Amino acid sequence: MRTSFIVTLLIGFLTLPYISVKAQEREPELKVTSAWEGVGESKTLNIKATLLKPGIYSILFNFTELNNIMQAPQELRVVKGTGIIFTLRGTDPQERFGCKYNCYYALGYESSRMDSNFVYRLPYSTHRTEPVRGQSNYVIGKHVLGGGIVSDRIDINFHLEQGDTIFAMRKGEVVRVKNESTKIYSLTILQGDGTVCTYSVFNKGEFLVKEGDVVYPGTPLRINENEAQRNENYLLRVNVYYPVVNPDFGEKKRAIAFLQHHYNPVFATDKGNMKIEGHMELRATSTPELIQKEMTKKEKKRTK
Repeated sequence: MRTSFIVTLLIGFLTLPYISVKAQEREPELKVTSAWEGVGESKTLNIKATLLKPGIYSILFNFTELNNIMQAPQELRVVKGTGIIFTLRGTDPQERFGCKYNCYYALGYESSRMDSNFVYRLPYSTHRTEPVRGQSNYVIGKHVLGGGIVSDRIDINFHLEQGDTIFAMRKGEVVRVKNESTKIYSLTILQGDGTVCTYSVFNKGEFLVKEGDVVYPGTPLRINENEAQRNENYLLRVNVYYPVVNPDFGEKKRAIAFLQHHYNPVFATDKGNMKIEGHMELRATSTPELIQKEMTKKEKKRTK
């Protein structure tokens, strides 16, 4: 799971509050800053998150030192926009106070509204005459990433052909577009229940959407226009997951903060609603109810 790295250090004199902040950053997706406000007994420390890219993020704060502050040592917050996350005050306003902490973030969040039986649209044309071979692969075992353990992964593969259009499977916001790569071209969509969906392809070409766009079931995402060296290069790989805090974080050395909890979605097919288990030959189907299920009233009206 990707995290961010920002280092801020602010140390007051002996008579002033202080703070030491340490976090990781690999992409400029968000940054965490701290600032003092007020004077005397009204002095507070505000910890703020600033979003640099679209998305909603889970941020794990690990307070390694708390002096004269009442605060849990570890706390998970969901950040949906730029703003103040914490406002900290001294327990005894007459005494110096401060803290040290590390913070880590991941795209998406775990929500009580997440429904693993939510019905997705298959990512190819409903007018395709021949069925598409779908395949689910369960990548099981411990996968080392930066010394930590990544949870088991579920890859849903669709064997497409030249000329096929790739469609969105569910409503969401485009948060990452990777059009240039030596091997993999990917698109990441944040869905309304906090889950993340990635579409990965292995042949050259550009996606038809950009960061910040809202897509719906059936929105065209990409066309396999360019000729591939091998037919299997038209493979579309889909992953659906949400971030969870690693239970080993803080207990084991170098354990990463977040794991990706993958699940196998239910798809609308010509054979009914089902999960793809093993190898299956399926045709795509769609209904107005499926397309409009997560639309707002305004979006439904505009669609009509």
